[in-house]
This record gives sequence, C-alpha cells and structure tokens, in this order.
Amino acid sequence: MGLDIRRIQRVLIRAPNWLGDAVMFAPALAAIRNAFPQWHLSLLAKPASAALFDRSPNIDEVVVYQDPGIHSGWCGLLKLSRDLKKMEYDLAVLFQNAIGGAVVTYLAGIPIRIGYDTDGRGGLLTNPIACPRQANRESLVNYFRGLLPTLGIIPEESVPELHTTSGEDKHAVAMLAAYGFCSTDLLIGLNPGSVYGTAKRWSFRRYAAVVDNLVSVTGAKIVIFGGRGEEELGLQIAKAMKARPILLSGKTSVRELMALLKCCHVLLTNDTGPMHMASALGVPVVAVFGPTDPRATAPSGTQHALVTAMIGCSPCLLRACPIDHVCMNGIEEQEVFGAAMMLLKRAR
Repeated sequence: MGLDIRRIQRVLIRAPNWLGDAVMFAPALAAIRNAFPQWHLSLLAKPASAALFDRSPNIDEVVVYQDPGIHSGWCGLLKLSRDLKKMEYDLAVLFQNAIGGAVVTYLAGIPIRIGYDTDGRGGLLTNPIACPRQANRESLVNYFRGLLPTLGIIPEESVPELHTTSGEDKHAVAMLAAYGFCSTDLLIGLNPGSVYGTAKRWSFRRYAAVVDNLVSVTGAKIVIFGGRGEEELGLQIAKAMKARPILLSGKTSVRELMALLKCCHVLLTNDTGPMHMASALGVPVVAVFGPTDPRATAPSGTQHALVTAMIGCSPCLLRACPIDHVCMNGIEEQEVFGAAMMLLKRAR
C-alpha cells in the first residue's frame, strides 16, 4: 500500500520489549520525529521499555502494554485493541517482531500497518517488509532503521540517545551520597547479571577480582547494579570483594538506573539492557561477550571496549550453556581490567 503522508496525523509505534533492543530502536524513533514533526507519535510499549522513553522529546505519549496484567491473554488483547481504536490512529509502525502487535493493530482498525514480515504476521500488515537476509549478523540499530524507507525516510547513521531530567539526576546523586559517595569520587559501575539467561554471565568471582584491582589502582568506588531477581548475585559479588561496594541490585527503577548510570565513569557489564542504556547516556562501557554476537548487539559509538574469547561455538545464542561455558570462562580477569583502565585513562 502506498503512503499518502498528507493524510497521516496520528501514529502508533510499537517498541521492542527487551530493554537493549528498545535502546537500539531509539535512532529509528528519532528519525521519524525529525522527518515528521507534525505527527502525533504514541509509543506502545511494555512497562520497562515505556520507562526508557518516558521523558523523550521524540514521542507525545506512552501507551503501556500491560502483559502480564490487564492486557494478558486474548481478553486483554481485545481490550487493548478496543482502547487503541478509540484513539483513531492513521498509521502503525511495528518495530517489535511478534505477531501480537500485528493482531492488536489489525483489530484496532488502524488502516496502515508497517512491519517486518516475521512470525507469520505478513497477512495482517498492509505493508509487510521482507526481513534482511543477514539480519542476525548486523547491528539491530540498522535492522530497525530498515523500516524507515517505507515511510520515505532515508536512514542516516546515528547512535541511540536517552534522556533524564535534572530532578532524576539530583535524586541519583542523593541516592549515592547516602552510601558515602561524593561528586569528586571516581565511580565504576558493575552490572553482572542478565535477564536473558546464565549463559551471558561472566563469573561473579572474576568480576569481584577485577573491581577490587580497580579500587586498588584508582581508589574508585564501586556500585553494583542489577534487576529484580538478581539481588543474590549482587550479594555474592559484594561478599567476594575486599572493598565495600554500593549494592543497588534490585533496588532501582528503570528511570533511577538511567540517572545512576550517568554518574559512572565506566560500566563493566555483560551483554545486557543496561549496557545499551549506559552507552546511550554517554557512559564508556566494558562489555563482556560470550554466547551473543557483537555484530548485532554491541553498544553503539566508539568509546567502548568489547572483550570476547573468540570461541568456535560462539555465538550460540543459548540462554544456558549445555557444556563448559568456555566462551565466558576463556575470558581472563586481566583482559577486563586492562579494558577498564584504558577507558578510564581515555576519559580523563
């Protein structure tokens, strides 16, 4: 279906669910806003992704997709569709690949529905886009930008950006101050978990050894981050450390985490959502990669260091390693320490 841009006023954009994917979709969202500032842009997103863009200048409103919650199952999906129908959207752009988004927008009667032809949903889209042949081997930033030409937008190179408010930044400083941190301290963040699965996690003992070494050499303070359910992992690292870290595992919202990351001079992390959040907030990142492919999910920009063991069975993309986890066990402490020191020296 051809697009008559003059007739479009209200647009629904379905964001990816995973935090990291949502960050990598940000340049495509910004491109739509820049190309069509007159459009009213609504972002349909699950709570975590919605929080990322809660203060974004690139959208006009957020519609939270509450599943689990009031939008769970077919009854919830029908309720969401009815609610969206009342908002009279002219166009839906689906950056999330599952069939659910296509079903919802089809039932909502949105006349133009654009998205990749994935998950058997092509018949529900008015403008199904063929998935790139090498989609799993290119950056997700470029993958999401691949939908833009259908809107008449020529994709341009750009990196993801996230935004916090001054009030959120002040709150983050106050949170850290409660643990004895002051603005003149060097702060190193550590994000040792992974919601995706244990295969993406480097050894907590090795992380503890690396940050202890960094404290010894630089005098830095260490703050440990983690989502809900990762409290025990954070505690394991804190107990394994000689230095006393600021332990915030499971204690922050998405918005609080964003502001706290901005306080860090460098973040040590696995391939996770917070890795992409830090990158989009201008924080240098040391990223440990094992079962996932840096070509697809490396942080954007040039102020980052990737550490990988380059093992033949990687990337396998498995959530849990069925053998000896050699892709992660083959990464030495000195490699991660050296990468962190390089980034700290460059930042200074």
